[in-house]
Amino acid sequence: MKDKNNGVIITEFFQLTAKMYASRVQGKKDTKKIKDVKSNIVARSIMFEDYTRGLNAIEMSHRQSCIRSKLHEVYTTSETKITLNPHNDKRISHISCQIPPTRYHGDITGVNKFVYSIVYIIYVYIIYIFNKYI
Repeated sequence: MKDKNNGVIITEFFQLTAKMYASRVQGKKDTKKIKDVKSNIVARSIMFEDYTRGLNAIEMSHRQSCIRSKLHEVYTTSETKITLNPHNDKRISHISCQIPPTRYHGDITGVNKFVYSIVYIIYVYIIYIFNKYI
């Protein structure tokens, strides 16, 4: 694992989703990362404290402008992106699962692997919905 801080102590760290995090390091500037949001929006508009508010189910969105080209025609677009989202839909809590979060069990082969994987996906989705609304 790569040490991005060269051994300096991290004092605070907030991670809302897989690629949406902020860290505060002793003696350095705050590090804020959000996937698919321009770095100037993250640097100017989003503060470190916004990540802490994001943990409390507050969703934030910001407007950003992009320069695009399609069929040799250059134009600008303005899009609204969700910058801070507390709902982590990429990871599922397996606390109440009966089946361990592995792909296959035992000696399952051929068509049974396909059927089992479909059943497992449906099972995990049901657990996700169940945990989301409880």
